Amino acid sequence: MSVRSGAEPAEAVMAPRDGTVPGLAISRLVSLVREHTAIAVFAIATVWGLVVTWPVAIHFGDYIYGTPGDATGAVSTFWWWGYALTHGKPVLDNTLQGVPIGSEWDLIAFSPLSVFIFTPLDLVMGPIASYNVLILSSFPLTAWATYLLARALGISRLGAAFAGLALAFIPYHIEKATGHGNQTHLELLAGMLLFLVRWRQTGRRRNLVGAGVLAGLQAWLEPSVFYVMAFALLTFFAVSAALPEQGRSRRAWIGHHLVGGVLMAAVVAPFIPVALVFFHRPGSSSSLSSHLTHAQTSGEALIYSARLREYFEPWYANPLVPDAIKHLEFLRLHGSNFVESSLALGYTVLALAVTAVAWHRRRFVIALCLGLMFVGVLVSLPPDQKVGPFVVHPPTYYLTQVVTIFRVYARFAMMVQLGVCLLAGLGLAGLQARLGGGRRQFLLAIPFLLMAVEFNNLPPTHVTQILPAPAEYVWLRDQPQGVVMEYPAKAGGETLQQEIQIRQDLLYQMVHLHPTFLTEVTNGKVGAAAKELEPYYGAGVADRLKGYGVKYVLVHRGDYVAYGYDVPHDVPGLTYVTTLDGTDIFTVN
Repeated sequence: MSVRSGAEPAEAVMAPRDGTVPGLAISRLVSLVREHTAIAVFAIATVWGLVVTWPVAIHFGDYIYGTPGDATGAVSTFWWWGYALTHGKPVLDNTLQGVPIGSEWDLIAFSPLSVFIFTPLDLVMGPIASYNVLILSSFPLTAWATYLLARALGISRLGAAFAGLALAFIPYHIEKATGHGNQTHLELLAGMLLFLVRWRQTGRRRNLVGAGVLAGLQAWLEPSVFYVMAFALLTFFAVSAALPEQGRSRRAWIGHHLVGGVLMAAVVAPFIPVALVFFHRPGSSSSLSSHLTHAQTSGEALIYSARLREYFEPWYANPLVPDAIKHLEFLRLHGSNFVESSLALGYTVLALAVTAVAWHRRRFVIALCLGLMFVGVLVSLPPDQKVGPFVVHPPTYYLTQVVTIFRVYARFAMMVQLGVCLLAGLGLAGLQARLGGGRRQFLLAIPFLLMAVEFNNLPPTHVTQILPAPAEYVWLRDQPQGVVMEYPAKAGGETLQQEIQIRQDLLYQMVHLHPTFLTEVTNGKVGAAAKELEPYYGAGVADRLKGYGVKYVLVHRGDYVAYGYDVPHDVPGLTYVTTLDGTDIFTVN
C-alpha cells in the first residue's frame, strides 16, 4: 500500500542503504525477517521464553519454571505416567500412593492429550524436562498461531508479530506458565479462529474441519479453556453472520453459517467421549457425579472472577511497579491469587488498540476483536455486580446454575486479551503506514520495547530446583521397601499450604520409589485418615501407623514447628534413626 508519492510501502525494508558492509548486512537481515516473519516470530518468542524462565534452559532436567504446588504436582504425575508404562502399572492410577487405602486418583480429571504426548516423552527425557517442554513450547506456539490469525485478518506482518508476541508474553500467560501448563497453550484458540476466518473468506469447508479438530484437541487438553473457546466460537459466528461478505444476501449468509456450525459440531463430537472418559473414568465416584453444587460454584466464581480494574492495573510482578501499588493490588485480591487475577492488558497494548479503533474502518476485524473483548469481559465478571444501589447479575450468575463444575470465570480474560492484542497489532500497522518508509520505520521498535518493559517480571527469577533431591529421599532410596508417612500430614488442616507441602513431598517418590501413605488427593479418605494420625507422637498413633503397614516416618521439622507442634525424638512405638537436612527419620517398631 502506497502512503504518498515517492514514499516506500509500509512493508518496506527498514535498513539503511548506505552501501557499507554493516548497512548491507542489516538490509539483508531485515529482508530475510520480512520474508519469513512467521519463523522470526516463532524464534523470538522461543528466545524470549528462555529469558523469562531463566535458568531453566541450562538446567533443563533439574529446574522448572514456577513454584511448588500445581507445577510440582504436574511433574510428579508426568513421572508416574512413564513409570507405570514401563512397569506394568495403571497409567491413570498411582498404586504407590495412598497405600493401603488407595490413591483416589479417580478423583483427578486427566487430559487425554497430555497423557498421549507426555507419557512417551517422559520415557525419552524424564518428567522434569517433559514438563519444561510443555511450558516453554507455549510461548512460540501461541505467538506463531496468533501471528497467523492476525495475518489472515489483513494485519501487516509487523503488526501481526506484535499481536503474537503480546499475547504470548502478556502477564496472565506468564503467570499461567508458573503452574497451569495446559492453560498456556492458546495456539488452539487462536488457531480455531484462524481456520474460521479462512472459512469466512473462502467458504471452503476444510477450514471448518480444521477449526473443529482444534476445538476437539482443546477439549482433550484443558476443559476450562474449551469452555472459553465455546464462547469465542459463538462470538465469531454471531459477528460473522451479522456482517455478510460483499455481494452475499443476508438470508443466504446466515444459512451458510448455520450449516457451518452444524458441520463444525459434527467434527468436534467424536472428541467428547474420549475427553469424558479421562475426566470421569468408568467406575469413578468423582468428577461428573460429585461436582460442586451451585452454591459452591457461585461462591468460588465470586472469588475467581475478574474485576474491571484488574484489566488496567500494572502487573504486580514487574520490578518497576512501586511497592505501594503492589501492596494495594495484594489487598484487593478478593480471595483469589495472582495466577488467576493478573489480567493486566498493558498500557502500550491498550494505546495501540485505541488507535486501531479510531483509525481503521475494517468492519469485520474491529467487530470481531471488540466482540471477543466484550463477551470476555462480561462473562468474566462476578455473579453479583453492584451498580449504584442496585445489584446486577452478569451471565456468570446464570452460568453457575447450569455449568456447576466450572468455577474460575476470570479465565474468560483470555478472550479479552486475544481481542485487544489483535487490535494492538492493527493499531501498529496503522502507525507503520503513516510513518512511510526508510529510517523512520525504526521508530516502530519503540512499542515492542515498551511492551517488553511492561511485561517483564525479572529480577528475581521464578524457578524451583527439584534435583538433586533432598538428603532424606536419597537415604530412603537405599532402604528396603516399605510404606512411607511424611509429616506434616494434616497439621496444617485443609489449607492450600498443607496441600502444597504434600505435593512437594510426593514429588520425590520418583527418587526413592517407595509406596506412600499420602496421596495427591488431600480431601478424600486418605486425608481423613491422615487427620487421625496427627501429631505423630500422639497417643496410639504409632499403633495406627503400624496397622496401616507404615515402615518409615519422615518429619519435616521446620514445617511442623511452624504449625505449632513439637518435634520429639523419643516417641513410643517409633525408633529415631537420624536427621538429614532438617528432616527427622523414624522407623515404626
